Amino acid sequence: MNVAVNVSHKNLNRTKESCPVCNNEGVTVSRITVEHLVTDDYRNAVDGDQYKICMNEDCDVIYYNLDKEIIFLKDQVRVPIWFKKDADPKYACYCSKVTEDQVIESSCKSMVRKPLKK
Repeated sequence: MNVAVNVSHKNLNRTKESCPVCNNEGVTVSRITVEHLVTDDYRNAVDGDQYKICMNEDCDVIYYNLDKEIIFLKDQVRVPIWFKKDADPKYACYCSKVTEDQVIESSCKSMVRKPLKK
C-alpha cells in the first residue's frame, strides 16, 4: 500500500472527525487542497474525498482521511502550515507565497502617515 502512514484505530475515544494521533477534532478540507500541498512523493497516496486538517499546533499530523486510513505529516507537505508550532515561514497565502511577516510589515508601513502641513 503506497500511503503516507497507515492509521491505527486503537484510540477508542476517537470520533470519526478527530485526528487519529492527538484526538482533536479536524476541519474539512478538499481533496484538491491535499493534492496540491503534499510533496510529489506522496501525491499518489491521496485517495478518497473526506479529508480533514488537524488544527492542533503541537500535532505532527496535517491531513488525514479516516475512511481510507491515511495521514500526512508535516514533513510530507510542500510548505509549513502556518498554525503548526515551528512553521517557518508562516504563510498567509500559500498560492502567492506571502508570509505573515510580509503582511505585518506592509500593514505597519501603510499606517505611517506624513506630517500635516500647516
